[in-house]
Amino acid sequence: MKTFKEFIEESTKKRGDRYDSRNNFDADSKHDDVKVKKHDDYETHIHHKKSGVTYKVMHLDGSHGDKADSKMHDKKPHHYVSWDHNHGDNIDSKKKRQIAKDALHVFRKHVQHRVPSGHVVSNTPQKNYRIQGGKVKETNTRAKLYQRMGGGKVGEGRSTQYSVKIGNKMHPVDNTGKRKSEDSK
Repeated sequence: MKTFKEFIEESTKKRGDRYDSRNNFDADSKHDDVKVKKHDDYETHIHHKKSGVTYKVMHLDGSHGDKADSKMHDKKPHHYVSWDHNHGDNIDSKKKRQIAKDALHVFRKHVQHRVPSGHVVSNTPQKNYRIQGGKVKETNTRAKLYQRMGGGKVGEGRSTQYSVKIGNKMHPVDNTGKRKSEDSK
């Protein structure tokens, strides 16, 4: 039988550990609609069977790429999230909108609750283009979708969106390139 001290030592995060007790991202959980597969210590896939949407979550230390405006999140555990679908490339715009809605639903219902509180989530949305008035216009529809999931704003010349989970909710962290200095208050 373990002593109380041994129990506390095993259940608390030790210095140098990468994640908290949920580092497997619930890979062993059972849900009829979702298949969670842990590829290794650094990547987890969450596949929603009905919609065909798959989220890939990479588990990293600190933030990579262009940094968020707030330095307070630089050293927190970090999860890079991307998603894909299995519907192929030749789909009409109505189906694309439905897939985007499905992706939002899957994130809110099956991915967000798996992110431990206090951890940073980031993504790099792909830009899309549309013809408007005879000219090709760059739009960033995916960035707007990620903002609806709680992602922060992306500034000019920046590509990564950030959010941090506090409690059960995702809170945006902007990435505009205007980092606040440590001594300004």
